[in-house]
Amino acid sequence: MTKAYDHGARKYWILNVGDLKPAEMDIDYFMQLASDEPRMAKVGQREFLERWAAEQFPPADATAIADVMTRYYALNFIRKPEFMGFNGYNDAIRRTEFNPDAWGIAKVEGEDHRGQNSTRMAEWARVRDEQQAIAKTLTPQYASAFFELVGYPVEGSAAMNEKFLATDLTYLDAHEHKDAAMAVDAARAHAEYDRIQTLTAKYNSLEGGKWDGMMSAAPRERHVFEMPRTATAVDADTPLPASWSAGTPACGAAADSVVQPRQLASAFVEQRCTVSINAAHFARKHDGTRAHWEVLRDLGISGDSVAYGSAGLLANADVATATSGPQDVPSLEYDFTTSGVGPATLTLHLLPTFPVDSEHKLRYAVALDGGAPMERDASGSSSAKGAGAGDGPSGASWAANVLRNSAIDTLALGDLAPGKHTLRLQYRDPGVVFEHIVVTFAGAPPAYPVPPETR
Repeated sequence: MTKAYDHGARKYWILNVGDLKPAEMDIDYFMQLASDEPRMAKVGQREFLERWAAEQFPPADATAIADVMTRYYALNFIRKPEFMGFNGYNDAIRRTEFNPDAWGIAKVEGEDHRGQNSTRMAEWARVRDEQQAIAKTLTPQYASAFFELVGYPVEGSAAMNEKFLATDLTYLDAHEHKDAAMAVDAARAHAEYDRIQTLTAKYNSLEGGKWDGMMSAAPRERHVFEMPRTATAVDADTPLPASWSAGTPACGAAADSVVQPRQLASAFVEQRCTVSINAAHFARKHDGTRAHWEVLRDLGISGDSVAYGSAGLLANADVATATSGPQDVPSLEYDFTTSGVGPATLTLHLLPTFPVDSEHKLRYAVALDGGAPMERDASGSSSAKGAGAGDGPSGASWAANVLRNSAIDTLALGDLAPGKHTLRLQYRDPGVVFEHIVVTFAGAPPAYPVPPETR
């Protein structure tokens, strides 16, 4: 909407509110932005959430509510509940791509978890527990509103995630011939499906049925809201998804200790044949004469993201050219250290966007270790061709980009020698938003959407 405002669209903003009830907070923000864009555009997500919580629930801890909702949005940004079957709008349900056998290194409640599957379930359980703890502190007059605005979306999302993630585990259990574990995980998946039905019935019965019929446990009767089939012993030989892999033995967990601390030349190091960096965690930045790099807090598949200036304002300004050479071009630099040998692949994750107007594309450039910039263009990410230029794109469609909130551009880097490297991203067109950077060698375990940072 700020892009629209900067382009002069300031008389009418039209909002589709056909599904009004679940979107009170979003509509509140939209209307405040429409009423005073210059003021509201400076208010970050967390600040808005704290203000909103304080207005709706004066006796409650507004900071705690904002923390819950911030994490709720972050987890759903990675994958929305209605697409947890790794489905499209109404197609078949598949296993998720949350790898149950790798990248479970995030600590939740002080414990490590096996794979992304277990980590994600633990993260959702923590958000649900924190929301329930807040609900217990509220006086009865706020209970219904809190459940409608915070409790139902948080608990419903957690249940949808656990339904599919526990179902995934039944197939892994069957493959590993763990019949007892398979029964436990199947029961867990069914319990979460039942929880969604109970939560929805509670919503529709609040305040004597004041909002009865507003909420459905199966919107538009999409297959993703049904109970998926859990595995049985006959599925022991069912092939597991390619995205469920610990990688090759050379890229296993033992590889994490290949680089010793005294050898480190940067904060990011290769682990499991992978270097993973959130784009906002650059080592150095070079601002331009027209604007500077902006860290977009709480927006991205791995936390924050980064963009150069305000896309609408830059598009409307005269194009400035560098006068002293490439060093004057706005850029971001990332240092990392590798220990592997052989050809490497760079995967850039960009926020899915369209060019800001017909006069611009979504160009940027990539340079490694002082080499010549490789020109890229993400304009094609809205078509079946993919995100990059030439033969390097991932081939993902715009729909796939939106479902994962990531447009992927893949580049071959050639052979990398062990040691320190520097990646430089250069500005070309307004509107390009960098989310995450991944460098991999052959045999690296898959991750969805990205591996955790390899610090």
